[in-house]
Amino acid sequence: LSPVCLGSLSSGPWLSLSLRAVDPDIPPDASTDHLFRAMDRNRDGHVTFKEYLLFQAIGAPSLTPIDPHDLIEIAFLMYDQDGDGYVTKDEMLECLLNVFRARGLDTDSPEVKETIQMRVENLLKLADQNHDGRITLAEIQEATKKDPSIVNLF
Repeated sequence: LSPVCLGSLSSGPWLSLSLRAVDPDIPPDASTDHLFRAMDRNRDGHVTFKEYLLFQAIGAPSLTPIDPHDLIEIAFLMYDQDGDGYVTKDEMLECLLNVFRARGLDTDSPEVKETIQMRVENLLKLADQNHDGRITLAEIQEATKKDPSIVNLF
């Protein structure tokens, strides 16, 4: 039985397999750490079945509109690699590289690199209220209230 069915899932080979079951198009060499962070909402190092289902509900196509705050929280957790409550420019760049790579895009191409760089710079410009070069969950949620299209950058 999959660890997901048993109650929780920690990082490792089972996680990688389970995440590839979620998205079979993820290349074998792509990092899945960002997906684990997005699912592990309470940051205890395990993904419970409830956290897994919530992630699936938010990520799956639906006729019901997705609450942007839930989407932003999951994205924030995915980007906040060290769990310090801040998303830095470097964390955003690395996570977006992983996301683009997982989508099969050539992350070495100048066009993709420029797109990623522009997204990060635009997000910082729109959300970094105190101009410290990093974003808190509160900052990104506040920015999203003012401009819901920010969800597309994040």
